[in-house]
Amino acid sequence: MAQHDYVIANASGATVRADINNMALAISSNNSASSEPSTKYAYEFWVDTSSNLMKIRNSANNAWITLPYSITASNTVDINGGAIDGTPVGASAASTGAFTTLTTTDNLSIGGSNKELRFYEGANYVGFEAPALSADKIWVLPTADGSANQVLTTNGSGTLSWSTTQGTTINNNADNKVITGSASANTLNAEGDLTWDGSTLSASAMTVGSNITHIGDTNTIIGFDTDTINFTTGGGKRLVVDSSGNVQIGNPDTGAGGSLIVMPTAKLYLDAGGDTYITESSGNVIDTYTGNTRRLRVNSNGLIFGSDTAAANALDDYEEGTYTPSYSVGGGGSVTGVTSTNIATYTKVGRMCTVSITSNYVQTSGTIPTYYYVSLPFTAATTGGLQGFGFGQETGQSGAGMMIQVANSGTVAIIWKYNGGAVPANSYFSIGFQYQTA
Repeated sequence: MAQHDYVIANASGATVRADINNMALAISSNNSASSEPSTKYAYEFWVDTSSNLMKIRNSANNAWITLPYSITASNTVDINGGAIDGTPVGASAASTGAFTTLTTTDNLSIGGSNKELRFYEGANYVGFEAPALSADKIWVLPTADGSANQVLTTNGSGTLSWSTTQGTTINNNADNKVITGSASANTLNAEGDLTWDGSTLSASAMTVGSNITHIGDTNTIIGFDTDTINFTTGGGKRLVVDSSGNVQIGNPDTGAGGSLIVMPTAKLYLDAGGDTYITESSGNVIDTYTGNTRRLRVNSNGLIFGSDTAAANALDDYEEGTYTPSYSVGGGGSVTGVTSTNIATYTKVGRMCTVSITSNYVQTSGTIPTYYYVSLPFTAATTGGLQGFGFGQETGQSGAGMMIQVANSGTVAIIWKYNGGAVPANSYFSIGFQYQTA
């Protein structure tokens, strides 16, 4: 690298020679140095080694013009400024430009991964981008334009050509019909019995095999036997509808039963008119309706009829049974036992109890009694006053009529002679009465 003022001064031969050699070195190295030549000439070259740029002195000899390439060790040219075909090129970094003509005699390559080839129209563009590839892929374009309405197709080996599309005919087409295949080429069928409106799939007629099985759960099945439909979950039948219309809850194969669960406030209808049903109207309250009118309610108080809601009016008990009555007397004497038949039956509906007694005979001793006491199956109510009454007959000694009374909170009934006279000793009783229980 050398620079020279390009002036050969008068001197001895050796000095002149050395000066000429220095000038030749400056010419051959384009005045290369990290700083500009001290003596400058118009159109003089200078390689600026501080930036590896080639510069030329302007015609006015008052400034340097940087040429549009850089001199590097790899001997490549980097265009850092200026323009190509009138299009500006960015400085010190890779730039893009819209060139009116780009011609190459070899392959045109865009480096990097997934880069785009863009075609601008104003500020917008269309383009192509390479996908992720493991090998090269080339498509060979057709040699000519196709006909109207043709499409570009491939032969599967990278060769593209123009092809005419085959039209498809849809038979019986109409709104919302589901399309199915056909044995005829380029033909589809619109099914009149199968429609989809975007929310509801409707089938007016459908034929299936022996089972409809859940795709994600093969233990959930709707099965079809001869004249019978069965529903299976967990691998076992849970509900069967037979040919007579009977619905069986459970598994008839194993005899295992099941439960019919009606959710709260839901209605179990018993007629087609929709006005006879059973419902759990609220927690632990079951109502029965006919003609859309409540007829019966069952709650924690018992049975309530009609629209009544009072707990006191609820029917909370029904019981039938027998017991062995025991006797005592009032007004003299005593009871020593019952010699033969001695049985009582009762029916208790709610708090009202009906009693029937047959005793043959009630053996007494001592003074003739004025009246008899007979035990009750349940204690009488405590509401004040008489709680019950009835009638009967002494059938063995006198045939006289008997009157029966049940006192407030009593545990026995009193047997009187109808006219207030003394009841015979050793009486045979056939009596009946009703009273209110506690």
